[in-house]
Amino acid sequence: MTSAYPQPESIGGLLAEHQSRLYAFVFTLVGDAHLAHDVLQETNRVLLETSERFDGAREFLPWALTVAKNQVRTARQGKARGRISFDEDVIARLADRAVERAEQQDSRLIALASCLESLHPKQRELITRRYEEGESVQAIASALGRTASSLAVTLHRVRRTLATCIEGALEGGTKL
Repeated sequence: MTSAYPQPESIGGLLAEHQSRLYAFVFTLVGDAHLAHDVLQETNRVLLETSERFDGAREFLPWALTVAKNQVRTARQGKARGRISFDEDVIARLADRAVERAEQQDSRLIALASCLESLHPKQRELITRRYEEGESVQAIASALGRTASSLAVTLHRVRRTLATCIEGALEGGTKL
């Protein structure tokens, strides 16, 4: 099975890959774009400085979100500014939910990668052309000598197969 994730060669690559998610997480907690930017920069600094503590066997994003949550806490303690103020319990609950969502998202991506591998090569090619390469249904159908409507039905069936496979994988089933 191939990994669902690009394999960056460094923490810097992982940071670059997850910047938008980290920013969204921090912004959700602080509610101020400027403060979120500052906290994100500090989070990046801490992640880089403590990169030797990162266990490559674990997922990067939950670890990074935990560091970001701690940086939000530090920023709030150091700067009691802003009109919106959340207590520590609210910040902790929001952060915990974001980490859970990230873990669920990661599990879904891993399941998707497995399920894509289990498809027939022609089905996988259709999915790749349509969703990774962004080809239109009409263009793919034309290249394959098929009608757009018949290809659309085929794509619908393949997507349904993938959805069933992913659900089975997430439930611990053996539908892979």
